[in-house]
Amino acid sequence: MIKLYFKEFYDSELAAKGANSYIIRLFVDVFASSAVYFVNRQFKTRDGWTEPYPAILDTGAHATLIPFKIWSECLVNFTADYVVRGIVPKEECFLPVMIGDISCVLVDRERQSEEFKISAYLALTNDVPFVIGFWDLLEKFKLCMDYRKKESYLEG
Repeated sequence: MIKLYFKEFYDSELAAKGANSYIIRLFVDVFASSAVYFVNRQFKTRDGWTEPYPAILDTGAHATLIPFKIWSECLVNFTADYVVRGIVPKEECFLPVMIGDISCVLVDRERQSEEFKISAYLALTNDVPFVIGFWDLLEKFKLCMDYRKKESYLEG
């Protein structure tokens, strides 16, 4: 079991319009390895593993999106070039990425998952959040969450 954590952000623009002014995000930490693989989320590198990186766990995202500053440290098996198109179909909203396989582990303060591979969108910029989607991660782990109690974790 890997514990997750919630963060709430105040949105003054929404508050000024009289709307719900809090944005809630669910986070997990990942490590990556330096062989271009990932693992808090930590990722695998050529020399071992990265420090843990907090990532937004987005149950509405089908794929994982990793900023350049994170994946550039890692061992990556590149598979394709791609352009991510979101809900806004304008060309200026498109995000060019590479798709690659990376090894990673999930961590909390007490535990670490087994190493596993993911296929991820690898951004060519740092101007994007680190987002974990369904594509690989949530197919491997069971998400358990009770926001009222501020409890959440992944089993797998």
